[in-house]
Amino acid sequence: MQKEVTRSFIESISEVFGNMLDCSVQLKKEKADNLYKDNSFVIGVIGLSGTAQAVIALSFSEQAALKTVGQMAGCEYDSIDSTVADGVGELVNMIVGNAKAKLESHSLSISLPSVFKGNLCKIQWPVGVDYFDIHFTSKYGDFNLAVAFKEMVPGKKEVMNVNTGS
Repeated sequence: MQKEVTRSFIESISEVFGNMLDCSVQLKKEKADNLYKDNSFVIGVIGLSGTAQAVIALSFSEQAALKTVGQMAGCEYDSIDSTVADGVGELVNMIVGNAKAKLESHSLSISLPSVFKGNLCKIQWPVGVDYFDIHFTSKYGDFNLAVAFKEMVPGKKEVMNVNTGS
């Protein structure tokens, strides 16, 4: 299942960046550590629920967020404001919505995105949940997509708890 989930998200990133931003993305082998330099980064977080539960986090360096959302909106931004945060939220929403459609073996609902900036958010993934972190680069900068995904057991009530606090 992990391969299907991972493939769905990689394809979705590629499609959304290609269609919405006229930009190709490349996978990176190494971690995109420069995202978190000086605590100047932006994270869009969104959830899926249903026959599986998932929490997805899309992380950009501040400069990559400004350039990516600027391209999407046809504007230039010089600081992270509510418009840029909304753009990051919309990007994670489009990527996860596209991936959700590809996960045909599941019946899933998508939550509303939340966007965090700087050191206000530290994501702690739940123990025992499949988790992967994919690093990308584009002409607008580096970014990460982290996904915690857990298939639900029919008839068993569970909740995936992900902490987003400092």
